[in-house]
Amino acid sequence: MSPAVRRRRLIAVLAVLVVAALFGGRWVALETAERAWAQTVEHGGVYVEARDLARLVRGVVLLAGALWGVVQFYLVYRAIGSVQVPRRLGNIEIVEAVPQRLLLALALGTGLAYGLLLTLGTGDWWLAAALAAESPRFGTADPILERDLGFYLGPLAWSMTLQNRALVAALSAAVLVGLLYFGMGALRFERGRPVAGPHVRAHLGTLLATLALVLGWGALLDPAEVVAGAHGPLDHAALTVRLPGSAAVVGATLVVAGLSLAWAWRGRPAALPAAWGLLLITQITVYLLAPALVRAGRGPAGASDPALAEERAALERVARGADAFREEPLPEFPSPRAAIAALPLWDADQVARAARYRRVFGDRATAVATALLPGGRRRPAWLAVPAPDLAAFERLVPRPAWEEIHAGSWARTGAPLVAVEEDSGLAFEPAPVRDSAFWFGPGLPEFAIAAPDTWPGLRPAGMTLDGWWRRIALAWALQSPELLGLPQDRLVLWRQEPGERLARLLPAARFDAPVPVIADGALLWTAYGYVESSLFPMVGSVEGDTPAGRGTRGGQRRGRGGARGDLRYVRVGFVGTVNAATGETRIHLAPGHDSLSAAWARVFAPLVRPVEELPGQLANVLPFPRRAFGVAAEDAVRDRADTVTWQRRPVEPFTAPAPGAGLWLAQGFETVRPPAFVALVAGRMTASGPRLALWRPSPPEPRPVPVVGSPELRPGPLRLWPAGGALLAVQGQFGEAAQPGRDPAPPKVTRVYLSWGARGGSGPTAEAAMGDLFATGPTRDTTLAARWAEARRLLARADSALARGDLQEFGRLYQALRRLLAPPREPR
Repeated sequence: MSPAVRRRRLIAVLAVLVVAALFGGRWVALETAERAWAQTVEHGGVYVEARDLARLVRGVVLLAGALWGVVQFYLVYRAIGSVQVPRRLGNIEIVEAVPQRLLLALALGTGLAYGLLLTLGTGDWWLAAALAAESPRFGTADPILERDLGFYLGPLAWSMTLQNRALVAALSAAVLVGLLYFGMGALRFERGRPVAGPHVRAHLGTLLATLALVLGWGALLDPAEVVAGAHGPLDHAALTVRLPGSAAVVGATLVVAGLSLAWAWRGRPAALPAAWGLLLITQITVYLLAPALVRAGRGPAGASDPALAEERAALERVARGADAFREEPLPEFPSPRAAIAALPLWDADQVARAARYRRVFGDRATAVATALLPGGRRRPAWLAVPAPDLAAFERLVPRPAWEEIHAGSWARTGAPLVAVEEDSGLAFEPAPVRDSAFWFGPGLPEFAIAAPDTWPGLRPAGMTLDGWWRRIALAWALQSPELLGLPQDRLVLWRQEPGERLARLLPAARFDAPVPVIADGALLWTAYGYVESSLFPMVGSVEGDTPAGRGTRGGQRRGRGGARGDLRYVRVGFVGTVNAATGETRIHLAPGHDSLSAAWARVFAPLVRPVEELPGQLANVLPFPRRAFGVAAEDAVRDRADTVTWQRRPVEPFTAPAPGAGLWLAQGFETVRPPAFVALVAGRMTASGPRLALWRPSPPEPRPVPVVGSPELRPGPLRLWPAGGALLAVQGQFGEAAQPGRDPAPPKVTRVYLSWGARGGSGPTAEAAMGDLFATGPTRDTTLAARWAEARRLLARADSALARGDLQEFGRLYQALRRLLAPPREPR
C-alpha cells in the first residue's frame, strides 16, 4: 500500500471518528441534560422512564424495518448471477463484470434505506403501545359489537396502527421485488400466468401470501373500525352490508394466501391471478359498491338509523364530556343593580393593552397575561401578569447581552397586579401573593441563571453546575459556552415556559395555553390537558381546534387512529400547574375525569397525581376549560334547539361571575326570525367535575341591541346573565383614539349599554346607564296606559337623538320602542 493511499485512508477514518464524536457527544450531552432536568421535577424519574420506553420502542421498530428491507433485497441479490457493465477503451468496447461484493453492498444499503423509510412517522408509537397495555375500562359497551368503549381507544387503535404499517410494508415489498425480478428477466408472464424459477417463486409467493394475510387482518378489524368511525359516519349501509361482508373478505384472503403459498412451493399458477382478482372484486363490492347501492336505495334518510339515535346521543355525551349537562336555572342575581356591579365590562385583551400603555410593569415592552378573578370584591377585578415580549426582543438593536437575557430582567416575569374596574378605566394594585420573584411563565427564554440565595425555593427547580461533565453537557445541550465560566453555585433553570414543561412531562395530553391563578398566596400557571382520539363508537367528529379555544403543543396531537381535526373523543383529563416563583410542577387528574385519562394516569404514575390531592383552594378558582365548553355546548344545544335555527350571541364564549358560585363560562343563543334570545349555556368547574347548565327563558327574552364600533370606538364584550327575573345584558363601548407621535391611547369606557327584559338604558358609566335603564322602558308587567306613555317618551327621545345626529342612540331607542310595542313571540 502506497503512502498516499495510507494517508487518504487515515484521513477518512479520522473524519468518521470526528463526525461520530460530534453526533455521539451531542446525543450524550442532551441525554445528560434531560436527566438532570428530570431531577428538578418531583417524580421526574417517570419522565426518564418514558424516554427510555420511547427509545426502546423506536429501536425495536427501526430494527424490524431494517431487517425487513435488508432481507427482501438480499434475497433479490441471491437471484442475481452476475452483472456486466459495458465500457469503451478507445474504439474497443469491452464488458466488465461488477464485483459481487459491490452488488452485495448495494443490495444491503438499498434494503436498509428502504426499511428505514418504512419506519418514518413511528416516533409516538410508544404511546399507543403503552395505552394498549393499560387499556381503559369504561364499564359500558357499545350496542353493536358489545365491546367495552375502552377497546376502541386502546387495543383497536394500536392494532390499526400495526396493521396499516404492515400493509404498507407487505404491499411495497411485493411491488418492488416483483419489478426487480421482472426487470432481471427472472419473472415473466405466459398467457397471463406468472412463470419463475424456484427461488423467485418462493420469495415472491411468500410476499403475496403475507400481503393476503395482512389484508385478512384488516378485514377482521374492519367491523370495529366501522363502528369507531375510522371509515366515516356509521349508517345503515355500514351496519347491514359492510359489517357482515367482512367475513367474506376474510375468507377470500385465506384462500388467496393458500394459493400464493402453493404457487411458491409447487409452481402451479393456474388459479393465482383469478384468486387475486376475486379478492379485489370482493373488497370493492363489500367496502364500496354494495354500501353505495344501499345508501342510494334508502335516499337521504338512510344516513341515520332512528333505532340507534338514543344510543348515539348517550355515547356522544360521553365522548364530549356533556354527560353532566342539565337543563336547569342558573344562579340568579337578586337585582339588576347587583348584576351590574358584578359583571365586568372589560376583556382580557383590553386589560393587557391598558397595562402595557400605562407602563405599570416598567418601561420595557411586555406581553401581559390576564384572567378574571372570582367575585367577592367591590368591583370586577382582573389578574395581570407581565412576561417578556419576545416580538419586541427580536426588534431590539443592539441585542441585550447574554447576562441580561439569561440572568437579568429578561429571565423573569414581573410581579402580578390586580386591575380593578372603575367607572371608565382600571386601577392597578399589588396582587395578594407571598412571593417577590417569578422565574416561570409564558414568553421566557429557554433557560435562566440564578444564584441560590436569590430565592430559597428555587434550589429544587435548578440544575447545578457541579462536575466537569455536567457543566460541559449543559453548555453543549443549551448551546451556551458561557455556562463554562459561571461559578459552581449557580442554578440553571431550564424550560421556564409552563406549557412546554407540562407537554414534555405528559405527552399523552394536549394542554391549553396556561392561564394565571392565585391559590394559597402563590401565583400558579394552570392549564387543562385534553385526551383525544379519532376512534369512538357511533359518534360524529369534531374539529381538533375548536373556536372556543386552541391548545398548545402536546402529545397525542393527531389523536389515536387518525389525523387531528377528525376527532371523535375529546375530554378534559388533567390539570397542570407550574408555580411561577419556584417552578414546582404538578399534574393532577381533573375533577370528573374519564376512564381514558385514568388509564394514562396509571401509565405515568406517580407523576400524575390523583384528583383527591388537588389543593382545595385551587379547585375553587379553576376556570372552566374553554375548549371542552365549546365542544359540549354545541352538541347539547344542537340536540335541544327548536325547528328555528339558533345562532351564537355573542360569537365567542365569555367569562362571568355568578352570585355565590365563582366564575362561569357562558354562551348565549338567539333566533333571527322571530327575533328573540332563547338560551344561555354556562359551565363551571366544581370539585366533582365540570358542570354544564342550559337556561331557557320562558317566554323568550328580547334580543339585546347590538353595540357598534367606529375608528375611534370599539364595542366591548357582551355579557348576559339572569337578574331579578329577566335577562340582563351588559356591554361597554371603549374609546381608543390615537395620539400623534405616541402609541394608541389606553382603552377606556366611554359608554355603557344595558338591557333588562324589555328595558334599555345607556350612559357614560354603569351607574348612569342603570339610572337610564329605569328611566326608560316599561316594567315587565304594566298596564296599557303606562306602556303608551312610555312609547311617547321613547319617541320624543328618539326624535331628539335624530336631530343631534346621534344615529346609534336613535337606533337603540328605536329597538326599545319595537320591543315595547311588538314583543317577540316564543319560537315554535
